[in-house]
Amino acid sequence: MTDQAIFREGDVIVTASQLVHGNSYYQLHTIKSVVFFKEPFDVKSFVINIIGAVAGLAGILSFKSVCLIGGLLAVAVCGFNLYNDYNELQNPTFVVAVTFHSGESIYIKRRSLDWAKRLHDALHTALRGS
Repeated sequence: MTDQAIFREGDVIVTASQLVHGNSYYQLHTIKSVVFFKEPFDVKSFVINIIGAVAGLAGILSFKSVCLIGGLLAVAVCGFNLYNDYNELQNPTFVVAVTFHSGESIYIKRRSLDWAKRLHDALHTALRGS
């Protein structure tokens, strides 16, 4: 790379002529669009896990051995999934999606809103300059 970096953090570098993501190099003139968004929360799996956890609790409270074992498994699995969903709500994933004229797209994901905004702005600045 001979031109100066506009944005350089982690495995992402934006210069006046290219975007580097990991070991992949993309020329800026091949970029069609750049969008920034928060990854949507999966409400359907959240509701299914709540229903599974409640059904598991009902199985535990029935005091029958088969229902007790099934209920313990359901509460463990659904409880783990609910914990992960809670963490996703507290710390969402932000995506910078880059689409190329060839139809290819890359999605650069981070948990930091500030990082994603700065990358998005740097790509737009580089695209305006090229």
